[in-house]
Parts: sequence; structure tokens; C-alpha cells
Amino acid sequence: MHIQYEDVRGLNPFLDEYINADDRLMSFYDYGYDDESIKKRAKELAARSFNRGSLKDVLYSFNKKMGAGEETFTQIGKLTSERSLMIVGGQQAGLFTGPLYTVHKVISILAHADKAEKDLGLPVIPLFWIAGEDHDIDEINHIFVYYKQDLKRFAMKERNDLKIPASNRNLNREEAKKVLLSTIRHLQETQDTKIIASDWGKLIDESKTYVDFFGKLIHHLFKGTGIVLMDAQDEAVRKLERPFFNELIERNGKLRLAFEEQAKRFKTAGFGEPVSIDPRLSHLFLDDHNERTLLYSDDQEGAFTNKEKTRSWTIDELHHIAETDPAKLSNNVVSRPVMQEWLLPVLGFISGAGEIKYWGTLSSVFREFDFKIPPLIPRMQFTLVDRGALKRAGKRDLSIRKTIEQGASEKRDEWYGRNRPADYDPVFEKAEEEFESLMEKMAANLREHASTDVDHERFQRMGKGVLDRYKRQVDRQVNRTLAPSMNHFNYVNTVLRPQDGLQERTINVLPFLNGYGTDVIRQLTARVLENGPDPKKHTVVIL
Repeated sequence: MHIQYEDVRGLNPFLDEYINADDRLMSFYDYGYDDESIKKRAKELAARSFNRGSLKDVLYSFNKKMGAGEETFTQIGKLTSERSLMIVGGQQAGLFTGPLYTVHKVISILAHADKAEKDLGLPVIPLFWIAGEDHDIDEINHIFVYYKQDLKRFAMKERNDLKIPASNRNLNREEAKKVLLSTIRHLQETQDTKIIASDWGKLIDESKTYVDFFGKLIHHLFKGTGIVLMDAQDEAVRKLERPFFNELIERNGKLRLAFEEQAKRFKTAGFGEPVSIDPRLSHLFLDDHNERTLLYSDDQEGAFTNKEKTRSWTIDELHHIAETDPAKLSNNVVSRPVMQEWLLPVLGFISGAGEIKYWGTLSSVFREFDFKIPPLIPRMQFTLVDRGALKRAGKRDLSIRKTIEQGASEKRDEWYGRNRPADYDPVFEKAEEEFESLMEKMAANLREHASTDVDHERFQRMGKGVLDRYKRQVDRQVNRTLAPSMNHFNYVNTVLRPQDGLQERTINVLPFLNGYGTDVIRQLTARVLENGPDPKKHTVVIL
């Protein structure tokens, strides 16, 4: 494994501005993400108190259920110190961990927690929360892997009309194992293929829900790293959150106004509308008859309703739910960050570009509750380069960095233009011209004999059709000759820039575990911790 760091730019202009600490953009945040900002944040957190004891118990219980190793419980044990802090990040419970950026986020959390602990001399816990409350199954029920020169999608059959949180949605074990085996069959068999099928199959058998399988798989992939998991939908977590749910209910009008005003300022500044601005949106969900229902405020009635206004709840009724059954309540993208700030001693939050963008609309919401947005540390970006892609890129003189930025399609087309025989094009063009000229002469000579002009036009089309088929056959023969080289470009493009985007946003980890060993992610994590994280660089991993 060889690691090199590249300046990959232009893929996300907003992220580039944030990484470069653009003054106009940074005015929407309370901290930068540099070392001095982290030190300042640590000092300010020392003046706040958190329910670390109860949090420790909740995390211990959940991680034990997920099959965590001793290193994780050592990290959780740091919560006995009132000075303990956390580097936090989270993601949905994707099938087989989902796209690679989930794995990259875990690595980023571990690396920044390790760095911060060394820099500050304080206990810093790496915490990854699973968005178990999310209910859009179509976002988490599928994966993409490489297949030949392209991608192939594998998915669980699910009903998206059932708004059931991932923590509560039962995993069809037989279906999951079928999808796993079907995926593996499309990969080249290696010495690790059967190991993956066996190990992951056992994890599926041990799992009841999507979150169960996700959590167990993360601990399996990151064994020995000490990563700590938390399910945002965990009933035990909800009980800890009870006091702040009451705050979110009681001060909902101020929360909505703070968000609306800040989101409009963010949009006016030219940074877009990352979260829909709806003055009625409460930013809270309620489990209503086993359906996760988004609540809207009805200020005239002093109540909350569903979108259709067919169901309503008074403020007192929501307070009662918060006190007696808080697991029925959950957050959206606006309330979740501020709830996290209340619950956890967040030293820094590992964020993707989209998260950084929507957090830019939240500083007024945080201030409403006397909080500050924590330092938002850009998640490390990786591209994994297999040996086949590296070899083909070398043969075709393709730059890894430029291919990540732009893809290989333009280079491929240029190469094709240079190497495709051009001398037969004029032959067919001349033949078509001469054929049309001949047909015009024939039409003039035969007009008094032919029954109609239709016959002439029909035979003219047939003749041109024969020429077209002839040319296509020649093209196919030429393309067959050039195909091996063209496939080099296509393969590199598929590996480094699938679907015209970053590899990490599409591809699942499975092909790399299968091709380079079941411990390849742990090896990568160890190397990143050794080198230290650099959120400004794109990490290219040559396998």
C-alpha cells in the first residue's frame, strides 16, 4: 500500500472555499477547523457540563450489543474524566456500509481524535453516530460495485412507502444473504472471497435490523481501532435527550424563526438553499402509529400537525410524549446538530461538503440555545486505486489526479481520434455523393417510364442504407481492433471517476476487501493515523 496526497480541486467549489477559509463564507460559522480553533473549542467546552456518566453506560451497552472489541470499551471508559472530549461524525446505516465515504468518515474520526488527544493532552473519544432514525429506505438498501468496465447495482427489495426508521426496520436475513452472495459472484474470486461470504453471513444472522447489521459490520471492519458507535434512534439515547426535546418543543417558534432568518441570509450570500425553508416546519418527527411523521407548527391553534393536517398534537401532549415515551420523537437535519451539541462534548465534527453547507444555516439556531457550532472538520477524501487501474493508467499516460478531477473520457476520445484509421471516411463520402448523382441522372432518364417518384425515392433510400450498413460494419471491425486500448481508458475512468463523480460517493468497500484482503481498511487506518490527517489534501491509496 502506497499513499500519496494530491491537490484535487474544482469538484466542489463550495468545499474549496471552505477549505481555503473564505472570509465571507466563514462568517456563517463559529470556528475554523485549524489547530488553534480546536484548542479554543477545548477551552470553551471545559466550562460546560455533560451527563458523561449516563452517556458512558448507554454507549457501553450499545457497543457490547454490536460486538465491539476491548479497544472500544477503553475509549468509552474515558468518559469517567470530566475533561473528556469527542471527535464526532455520523452517517446512515447503508447496506454493507453503503458508499465508501462512510468508511472514510470513520477513518477521519479516528485520525482526528488521535491527533487531538496528542495535541491537547486530553482524552478524546472517536464517536460515530448511526442515523438510525432516518426512514428513507431507498437511500440505504443498495450498493454499487465494479463489474467489467462498468458498475453493477445490487439492492434489497423494500417498501419505501413504510416510513419506518432504520433502527426499527427488520432486516430480511435471507434476502440480505442472497444480495451478498449475488454481489460476490460478480467479483473475481480470491483467497478472501469465501472468508467475506462466511463472516458477513454470520453478521447478517446475528442482526435483527439494518442498524444492527451496519453496527456489527463497522466493528468487524475496524476491529482493534477503538471506534465507538452510537445509534441516534437508541431508546436509551432518547431517554438522555428527554430534557432537550422539551426545550425544542417549548421554544419551537424561536427555533423556526432563527433557522428561517439564517437560512435566508445564507441564500442571499450566494450559497444556496441546502435545507428547504418552510416557516411551518417544526424540525421534529413523531412516531405516529409506527410511521415517522414530520411535524408542522400551527401557530393559530397553538398545536403541531402532520403535513396533511389530519392529525394534531398540543404542546402539552408533545411534552407528555417527551417525558413518558421519548423514543417516539426524533430530529431532522436542523434539530439533530443542536441536540448533538447538547448531548455530547463535541470537540470537532467530521463533515462532508453537504453537511458543512447546511450547517452554515444553523448558527442562529445554536445561539438561540446558547451554543456555538463546533469546528466542522472536512472529512478526508480518498480514492482507492487498484493495480489494474494503475497499470492501465500508466499505459495510456493518464494522470491519477487529473482523472479524479475530470475523468478519462476526453483523453479516450482524443486517443481514438488519433488512432482510428481516417482514410476510409472520404471513400464512403465520395461513394455517397456519386450514388446520389447517379440516382439523379437515372431519375431524369427514367421519369417517363417509372410509374411514380415514390419508387425512385424508395430505391434511393435502400441504396443509401446499404452504404450505411457497410460503413457501420467497417467501423465495428476498426473498433474491435481498438477495443483493448479503449477498455483501458474505460476501466480507469470507472475506477477513479465512476458515474462522473468521486469514487467514494458510489462504490462499496466490498471489491477492495475481496481484492486486497479483509484487513485492508485496518491497514489504511493505521497508515493514516501514522501520517496524521490532512483535510486539505485528497488521499490517493495505491493498493
